Amino acid sequence: MTNFFVLIDRVAERREKFIRTITPLIPPVSGLVTDACSHGDFHAVWAAHSQSPISCRAVDGSVAIVWGEAIAPGETTRITAQNLDNYWHKNLQESSSKNPQFPAIFDGFHVALNYNQTSGLTVSTDLLGLFPVYYYLDQDIALVASSPELFRHHPCCQLDFNPKGLVGILLTNGSFNGHTLWQKIRRLKSGYCLQWRSGNYPQEIYQYQLPTVAEDSPYQDISLNDHLDILDQLLTKTLDRHLQPDRVYNLMLSGGLDSRVLAGFLDRRGLNPKTLTLGDRQDIEMHCALSVAKYLGLDHDTAPTKLSEFLNYAQLYNRWEHVINGGSAIAFGWGIVEPLRKLAPNFLTGLCLEVASCGPLPVTQPGEEYSFDLLFQRRVNPWGFAPEVLQKLLKKEVFGDLVAEVMAEISQVYQSYSDSEYTRYLSFEFYHRERFHVGSRAWIFNFGATPVIPILDQELLTTTTLLPMRGKFRYNYRLVQQQLVMTRFPELAKLPLDRNDFNIQPLLLDKPRRVRTKFYELQKEWYKLQQSIGYDRRYYYHILNTSNSGWQAIRREAEKGRSSMADFFSPEIFNELLPPMGTQLKFNRDAGIESSGAKILIAFMLWANSNL
Repeated sequence: MTNFFVLIDRVAERREKFIRTITPLIPPVSGLVTDACSHGDFHAVWAAHSQSPISCRAVDGSVAIVWGEAIAPGETTRITAQNLDNYWHKNLQESSSKNPQFPAIFDGFHVALNYNQTSGLTVSTDLLGLFPVYYYLDQDIALVASSPELFRHHPCCQLDFNPKGLVGILLTNGSFNGHTLWQKIRRLKSGYCLQWRSGNYPQEIYQYQLPTVAEDSPYQDISLNDHLDILDQLLTKTLDRHLQPDRVYNLMLSGGLDSRVLAGFLDRRGLNPKTLTLGDRQDIEMHCALSVAKYLGLDHDTAPTKLSEFLNYAQLYNRWEHVINGGSAIAFGWGIVEPLRKLAPNFLTGLCLEVASCGPLPVTQPGEEYSFDLLFQRRVNPWGFAPEVLQKLLKKEVFGDLVAEVMAEISQVYQSYSDSEYTRYLSFEFYHRERFHVGSRAWIFNFGATPVIPILDQELLTTTTLLPMRGKFRYNYRLVQQQLVMTRFPELAKLPLDRNDFNIQPLLLDKPRRVRTKFYELQKEWYKLQQSIGYDRRYYYHILNTSNSGWQAIRREAEKGRSSMADFFSPEIFNELLPPMGTQLKFNRDAGIESSGAKILIAFMLWANSNL
């Protein structure tokens, strides 16, 4: 996989100077291999790990490149630069009324590109847009990249701060509707491809959207057992297509359900992957993951938390991600690259599989129904700042009425997904929260090894969307996934399970159940006692703790830009939301969620120090 930059510029001297400038800058981390493809006024340069799947073809005035694994829908065929033209230009498919024709979208984690002077440039990414594509296009020049960072080096790309982009991030903890922190740099939206021809302005062309759950759906009245059978068949078929028999695959193994499901399916296939778990030996997550690896007889490796490296990771995030993915993971996301390099070049990860298996976060109160207000207030906005808080925080002379404008845009996008409220809710969950809050890690992972992400499969994603049982079990969100493990892999269901909580009781208990239940209750109280004296064994809680030494180092660096924040924010409100160093941030219930808004401000301070 890769960090890439594509340039189409007819001014040869300018093009060549730009490429000379960015080529040594393109590797985000050391140990990557840099390569390039040049053809006429087109030039692409990229950096990737040595065994990353990449194909490039330049012939007869046309260029095709595929970074990653693009898989033909319903097939095992890998799309390469050699056969991309067949799928995109000879097999145009009929679409909905939104667009009469469009290039086929592929499964797998990838970016595919085709260019010639006649038809112009087409760039497509995976179903959910997890592989990032940013672009700056006008009538005469095209700049397309996997990060906003290197655009600054082209003389035609004038970078002006985009207040609308920041408002979207502050509201949703991720880029919204393609807006970035630079006014003329956009991020390609989920389910769309990018098309551009010299002399024309760019277009984002619709390719894929989750289907609407209709009353006459063939799955409407199926039983739970039938639902489990379908999900079992879908995951089996998906792994058959995405795992190639001549390759070695390893597994990102957490202590939770998603990776346990994948571990069970790999064991059923007779595969023995090496496993990797993030965190320290004393973590609850590590304890649960290790029990799975031990039972299945799998080699197990760990990626210990390195608080001393948090500032380095935050600086990588600042440089290459530009606050696009919110603030929650700035301190540790890039720390996974080095541990992944120790594994085989391909690994399986359950990113976003939870929502596909279980549906969106359930309605919890009797009488409530899925709605935009429920989604925004309970699922999205708690990770940022409430609109009324932003109205006080943001300076009117810089941001104007953007809070109301972006809120209206969020609502409009939500409504555009479907006539079905459930489908709207689920679509927003996938295309926004899952894409940035969870799925953004895929691009970072790819510098260590190539990720295989089962959810990036049209049949799996489409069919699970139509399965209605998840919506029926709205008061037991994880029931379907729990039942899948309990019925297909009962021995794995008897092992301790991490729930991001102190309760690690297995889904199934051997006899005597009462004695075992009491044991796990006592263990839960022991973990709580440890937490009360300052030692939290929950992985995500302690790495997200803003009081740890790693976060303190990040805050000290960010503090260098506090005075400049008066250009954007009310100093009084800003200092209330993010007190200066020396004042500990305080939270009521869930520090991981409640600290997210403050972390966006920390990330923005770091970014502003380098860019404004």
